[in-house]
Amino acid sequence: MKEAVKANELKCNIEVEKKYDEWRAELDGVRERLRQAEMEKKTLEVDMSNRDKKIAEQEKKIFQLQEEAEMVEAKFNSRETELLVRGRNAFVASEEADTMFKGFTEKVITMGFTMACDHIVKNPDLNKGLPYDASINEEVINTL
Repeated sequence: MKEAVKANELKCNIEVEKKYDEWRAELDGVRERLRQAEMEKKTLEVDMSNRDKKIAEQEKKIFQLQEEAEMVEAKFNSRETELLVRGRNAFVASEEADTMFKGFTEKVITMGFTMACDHIVKNPDLNKGLPYDASINEEVINTL
């Protein structure tokens, strides 16, 4: 059960990393286009022919790219938050499963030991023929 949870968590982490890389590439692409547009604007500012018209067109392009970059960044941030929440939930689920398994194991061991002790106390003739005294009395059981 624990291995299945870990395998599922690993699969989830791989998917998260893949999506994160895709979104990061998309965001980086928009930022690169914005940087290039700003550089082109600076180049146009130096060039005097049709300067005002080209600068206005470039400013419009920069404004559009800034809006697109903001939208992609907001989408990226919301997706990143969603992935972090999903990853945290998977981790919490695996921790809860691990805790439940440990608690169950401890209960089974304790119950088995208690049953064995009760059986020995109720059947003292089980000690006969042993080279040592293996008897357990009520006092020993109660101290455990």
